[in-house]
Amino acid sequence: TLSANQIRFIDQIIDYLTRNGVMDPGLLYEPPFTDFSPKGLDGVFIDADADGIVSILDAIRERAAA
Repeated sequence: TLSANQIRFIDQIIDYLTRNGVMDPGLLYEPPFTDFSPKGLDGVFIDADADGIVSILDAIRERAAA
């Protein structure tokens, strides 16, 4: 179960991907993602979930480059 902040954070990722196709995970530690927590991704999700999100973004980038 995700919190409201986590859902909004994921929605921001989806919006970014929709506009740009791929996303550098480093952006998850910059505005607007730091609006949810000063720590960005790590402030909103536990380590395992944060790692999973980064893995998904990496997989999307790899498939887009192929």
